[in-house]
Amino acid sequence: MPSNRSNLLGARAGFGYASGYRLHATRMSHDRATHNDPIVCDMSAIPADQRQSHIALAKSLLASSVVFESDAEMRFELAPDRLADVIRFVDNERRCCRHLAFFVEVPARDANLLLRVSGPGVREELHALR
Repeated sequence: MPSNRSNLLGARAGFGYASGYRLHATRMSHDRATHNDPIVCDMSAIPADQRQSHIALAKSLLASSVVFESDAEMRFELAPDRLADVIRFVDNERRCCRHLAFFVEVPARDANLLLRVSGPGVREELHALR
């Protein structure tokens, strides 16, 4: 992908581009000493007209196969046709849960997507959405 397109993708979607079709939506630092965002989910950060659909989408995505789970990280395997849903979920979720980082891997040949969510309290927050 040409660099000007990757910059355009990053500017439009709020994601950084890395080779291998990996989209990152993260804060610059996970270090709590330099990161002042509270560890809470603020649903009011999602536009009111999108909240119910966001919750329904979250339930749908998070019902997918969990391939790894710990206190600080969860990974989900999703069908390749869910890419637009995953991006929409990440776009809204990063507004309300500013302390979480998101990583989406889109492998070649229509293999399943991998959604990785990490940060303090991730297990409790994502289980609450399920």
